[in-house]
Amino acid sequence: MPLGIGRLGATGGEEMKRDIAFLLFSIGCLAFSVSIAVYGTAAVEAACRPSTSSGPTLIDPTSAGCFGALNCPVPSDIYTLTKAERRTITWPDGYSVQVDAQSNGDCKKYYPNCTWPIERGRDDCLRDPGIYYYAAWSECWPDFCPPEYLDNGT
Repeated sequence: MPLGIGRLGATGGEEMKRDIAFLLFSIGCLAFSVSIAVYGTAAVEAACRPSTSSGPTLIDPTSAGCFGALNCPVPSDIYTLTKAERRTITWPDGYSVQVDAQSNGDCKKYYPNCTWPIERGRDDCLRDPGIYYYAAWSECWPDFCPPEYLDNGT
């Protein structure tokens, strides 16, 4: 038997086992570190997501609707409705901001019985369905979509 072959074979196998164990341990540590980095970043970003803390609340200028306090809004067949709202957006660190939004819709007059203007006489705001030439109104209010909050704090 050549010199040192018996010892080299024994120590070589032990060193190989130790190297494989160290390699597996290193791979495990790397996988654990990557998972902490990925999940930790997601948790930090989710912790930065703002939310609506109050509202939406209607504010001025918001129209009262087609008629409001009047029997006949205006002497035209269409006019503008205005809707405005306010909400408070708050971030997890306590910072908050009030946001106002405003948009327009319309109020349209129509005649369900398809009468000609000459048949309506002078009272074309008449809303009694028992009368042939009555007028009806259609309110088209603007709709605000709920805000979309992102994990990056916007």
